[in-house]
Amino acid sequence: MKLRLLLVGRGQPGAFTAAFDDYAARIPHYTAMEIQWIRPGAKTARSARAGEETGAMQEEGERLLKAMRPPETIVVLDERGSAVSTAKIARFLEEHQRLGRDAAFVIGGAEGLAEAVRRQAHQTWSLSGCTLPHHLAHVLLLEQLYRGLTILKGEPYHK
Repeated sequence: MKLRLLLVGRGQPGAFTAAFDDYAARIPHYTAMEIQWIRPGAKTARSARAGEETGAMQEEGERLLKAMRPPETIVVLDERGSAVSTAKIARFLEEHQRLGRDAAFVIGGAEGLAEAVRRQAHQTWSLSGCTLPHHLAHVLLLEQLYRGLTILKGEPYHK
């Protein structure tokens, strides 16, 4: 199993860098992982109304779609997705390890995620009932993947 993170952005801002880098360094002890940064789209002068995509979202969506590698399981992280627990993440990882199947986790940019990307998802997860800044969602996803992997190994981190 290989995990890939497809993240819109140019890296982590200072407040999140240490935590992001720490979890990104821990995960490869359990499974192969790749982090692919997707260049953000050009910002427009006007912001989108509810349900409307901006040009930036569409640009990012095109880049994300090109980065996807079938037959990976595509998991989109979105506040409108299904609530996911640590136990569910661990079961997902366990199943993918057993089947030798790769998974890609997609987090959009500051303006959200294009509908075309959501349609490609095999699963859509919500990490919280709260709207999270995408940089915080990056860290939270890495931490939960790491926690799930330690659970599968029976290691004490998750306690």
